[in-house]
Amino acid sequence: MTVDIDRELRVPLHSLPTPATVAIIAERDLLDAALVALVERLGFHTVLVDLDLETGPVRPMVAVVRSDANLARLRSRAEMQQCVIAAIGIDIRDAPGVAIADSPLAARRLQQVLEETARRRPTLRNRVNITARELEILSTYALGATLRETSQTHFVAESTVRAHYRRVSQRYADAGRPVSNKSQLLLQFMADGWVQRRPMAV
Repeated sequence: MTVDIDRELRVPLHSLPTPATVAIIAERDLLDAALVALVERLGFHTVLVDLDLETGPVRPMVAVVRSDANLARLRSRAEMQQCVIAAIGIDIRDAPGVAIADSPLAARRLQQVLEETARRRPTLRNRVNITARELEILSTYALGATLRETSQTHFVAESTVRAHYRRVSQRYADAGRPVSNKSQLLLQFMADGWVQRRPMAV
C-alpha cells in the first residue's frame, strides 16, 4: 500500500534544518512516516525530503535512502555531498556511506550510525565558552527556576545569579547571538551543546 505523504498523512517538508538534521529521502509510502517517527524518538531533528520538490537547501549530517533511483538523484545534489548516506536495503558499494540490511535489526543499526556520526561531527565555530559553575547555575535558571530558587539551590546570592546571567549574555552578544531572556539563553545553550535535548517520556 502506498500513500501520498503530503496530502494524506500531512507530514511536513522542512527547509531550515538544524546542524544535527537527519534527512529521510521520501519514497511516498508509510515507511517514510515511520522512519521520521523513529529518528525523532532517537533525539535527532528529522526532515522528510522529497527530491521531486524544491524544498530549499538541506544540509543534513545523515541522509537515509531506500531506493537505487533516489540514491542516484541524492548523489547529484551538491548540498548532500557532505552527509553520510545510510542506505536501507540497497547496495552502495560504489558510494561512501553505510549499507543497512532491510531486516528486523535495521532500526538498531540506523541508531548506531546516527550516534557515531553525531559524535564525529565538528563542534560549532562560534560556540561561546562558559565555565562549569556558570553552566551549573544558569542551566538551572534557564530551565525554569526563579532567581530565588536558583540561588537557594546553588547556595549563592541572587546578585551572583544575575552577574552570571549578565556576563554570559554579554559573551553571546559579542559572538553576534544576542540573548534577551532566559528562554533565549536556553536555546543558545542547546545550540552550543551545553544542554542536551532529551525526548519526553510518554
